[in-house]
Formats: sequence, structure tokens, C-alpha cells
Amino acid sequence: MIELRQSTARTVQVGPFLDSTERTVQVGPFLDSTDGDTEETGLTITQADVRLSKNGSAFAQKHDSSAATHDEHGWYRVPLDATDTSTQGELIVAIHESGALVAWREFAVVSQQY
Repeated sequence: MIELRQSTARTVQVGPFLDSTERTVQVGPFLDSTDGDTEETGLTITQADVRLSKNGSAFAQKHDSSAATHDEHGWYRVPLDATDTSTQGELIVAIHESGALVAWREFAVVSQQY
């Protein structure tokens, strides 16, 4: 399933996306680590907090220097640049911020020939 929405800055996409392209992905919901229910809407998620695993590799900090921004109900918009999406295969975007349960998303990165 592929769902595209245009934004003013980048494309938000669910499902496979092309390698070496900029994307903004949604990660969440971030929930309170104490009760596991309350949406965390005021987190400060920096570049260093966003960890990527490209096609099974060890997790590393994302390359794009932008911070994540809160969208709504504990979901955050995470910008990725062409370096972040440069490896074909599974891309895991994971964030574990203090006070919140870990949140992650998994994506398929495909070749430009897809």
C-alpha cells in the first residue's frame, strides 16, 4: 500500500519509497512511560535521538540535522534526507525519548527502477 500526501517541504509517504530521496515520516504514538496511555506531545527529539537501521545494519544517528516536530496525539514528523534513505531494503526509524515508551516505524526502501 502506498499513500502519498504533499506537504510544503517534503513528501510524507507510507509504504515503499525510493532510495536516496528526502522524506518526512511519522513516528509514534509516543506514550508516557509510566502509564503507557498518556500521549506525549511536548518531547524534544533531536537529530541524535533518531536512530536508523538500514537493511539490518547496526543502529546509527540519522544524517538529516532537523529535529522532529510534534504533529498531533503523540505522533512526530521526522525529516530524513537522501543519505538516510540511501540503502535499499528495510529501514527502521526508532526513537526512545526519556519519559516516553520507545516508538519506531519500519519502511521498505526500493531502487529508483521500482
